[in-house]
Amino acid sequence: MIISSSIFASGPAWPQNPSPLSFVTSETCRSCHSSAFEAWSGSHHDWALKPASEPYVLGDFDDAEFAQGGTIYRFHRGGSGYRVEQTGADGGTASYEIAYAVGVTPLQQYLVEIEPGRLQALDVAWDTDNRRWFYLYPEQKLDPDDGLHWTGPYKNWNARCAECHQTGYRKNYDPQTRIYSSTWGELNVACEACHGAGEAHVAWARAKEADADTVAAISGFKGVDSYGFPERLEGSSQYREINLCFRCHSRREPIGPDSPPAAARFSNHYRLSLLRPGLYHPDGQIRDEVYVAGSFLQSRMYAAGVTCSSCHDPHSLKLKANDNALCTQCHSPNGNADFSSLKPALYDDPAHHNHEVGEEGARCVACHMPATTYMRVDPRRDHSFRVPRPDLSVAFGVPNACTGCHEGRTSEWAVETVKQWFPDGRSGTQSLAHFLNPNMTLDDAAVERLANYADEVENPGISRASVLDRLLQTASPRIASRVASLLNDEDPLVRSAAIELQAAAEPDNLLTRLLPLLSDPVKSVRIDAARNMIAVLARPIPDDKRQALSAAFRDYQSSLAAKADFPETQMAIGGLALALRNVPAADQAFRTAVELDPQLHEAWRMRARIAWATGNPQDAISIAEEGLKKKPDSALLMSTLAEILGSMGRQEEALRYMQRSQEAARQSQNAQ
Repeated sequence: MIISSSIFASGPAWPQNPSPLSFVTSETCRSCHSSAFEAWSGSHHDWALKPASEPYVLGDFDDAEFAQGGTIYRFHRGGSGYRVEQTGADGGTASYEIAYAVGVTPLQQYLVEIEPGRLQALDVAWDTDNRRWFYLYPEQKLDPDDGLHWTGPYKNWNARCAECHQTGYRKNYDPQTRIYSSTWGELNVACEACHGAGEAHVAWARAKEADADTVAAISGFKGVDSYGFPERLEGSSQYREINLCFRCHSRREPIGPDSPPAAARFSNHYRLSLLRPGLYHPDGQIRDEVYVAGSFLQSRMYAAGVTCSSCHDPHSLKLKANDNALCTQCHSPNGNADFSSLKPALYDDPAHHNHEVGEEGARCVACHMPATTYMRVDPRRDHSFRVPRPDLSVAFGVPNACTGCHEGRTSEWAVETVKQWFPDGRSGTQSLAHFLNPNMTLDDAAVERLANYADEVENPGISRASVLDRLLQTASPRIASRVASLLNDEDPLVRSAAIELQAAAEPDNLLTRLLPLLSDPVKSVRIDAARNMIAVLARPIPDDKRQALSAAFRDYQSSLAAKADFPETQMAIGGLALALRNVPAADQAFRTAVELDPQLHEAWRMRARIAWATGNPQDAISIAEEGLKKKPDSALLMSTLAEILGSMGRQEEALRYMQRSQEAARQSQNAQ
């Protein structure tokens, strides 16, 4: 199988399969569904993206000034619109027109079009509660060359944000010209984002209103039900909802560039992030901005059948009841017939929560849904609905709800207090942290404990997959064999995690185990299987599997091409090209990566190593030195230079770079 050097440089980024139905917009829906429209109007979905015009711009643009890190921002009205001027420490000034406003509360961000079609999100936002401008990342001092600068690829709206803030979004990125020609069905998250494009339903409604044949009216449309709506996923209401809501309310990697159909299966279009260090605490509590899906999937409420609309109105997005009344819909002496496994009991009482009525600690969410603040002003609650475990704070350093409220108190104090309240409680019992502790030594006994946890189907699927992911640090043929049975697990997250461990298997075993997964019903699993088979593609492939292998590999290549505007994807493209021995394609991908993000030192290193390996050591040195100019503190590039210089017999220079590399690594470690 050969990868073309041009496959990632030209052509469509993703197979163009436009919906057979046209979007009709929420104004059309309003004529028949006025109550739903009114509930949605003013919601966070309605305000997901608005034009930069009255009354949608909430920030102070009356010549307001804001200073941050030597840069002065002036927000003012210019002509018929809104503008921001940036004056840097060097005296240079740049002026931008505000194109769109994002969000309504507790903050509003603003988009500018720095190139035709390319929208970027400013790092200065408006605090709608306290009515002030503020900087989102005060701990960072970013140069324009940094990929995390607001003008860089990681802050690009078209690639990173638009799909979840707009209806029927199509990215339309041309990797040759690096131009976006994005389109959408409606600017914000409107009716058709969840219900699907409405053209056929409108035809049905008009026929019904005219007392005409509704069946004939929609007979020309494919994939619609008897009302003209796009066909729904089969399964429970919970299954349908999480596949719809999680597409945006999750930390995930997209497989394609565009909004999938409303009734799409999540795992055919996204790869959900697991409970990894930096994203989650070892016990599964939220840490980074991971949104909702990863925590909710861990919960006993999810396992019991609770779904998003059990608590949230799907149109207004408001909670269905205020404060504890929301929880006592089910957690009460009367219970709830929809969740028969729940023990009826009195929970909203000091005998349970041990706080005075009216205190913050008497609120269910204070103990069971502690909040973490993101974007400096936006507190979001953990949806794993866990029991507070201060004993895990003592053992693993994870946060707990008790000391989160009682500032100045220690976790040890909280442990003793909880033991007094609940002497037969969970303190000291096993938790997910015992399996995801990053400091755990992965000896044979620990590996077996983790594998046993992953085997238990009663454990949450995301937790089981995350435990398998933890085993990657010590992957071996023995471990690959131990978890091979999980390649047939019901949960696609578990199957994918088990696939990753097969990369350490003996080649014949890897081939035998992964070939069946090339026909998995879930696209993300098929792609993972194909990607992990690259190393054995030279081996004989059974004739009856060749077509499935080609199809899965095409899906993998398309998924990379769909994200050709991501620097990290160019790294993956380069790695794939190297695995397939296409050195020119690899070099082009790594070159594109540093053009998108000049400080991506891993890409500079790969470019240097390619030049070195192809007999151009002087070019390799020049490339590494150029990378060091962009990222002067890179221990990786210093050690690369030391290797190359050493191979050329320039030992004195090599030693200097190696010493610099070691010192840079120490400084980086101390900074963490």
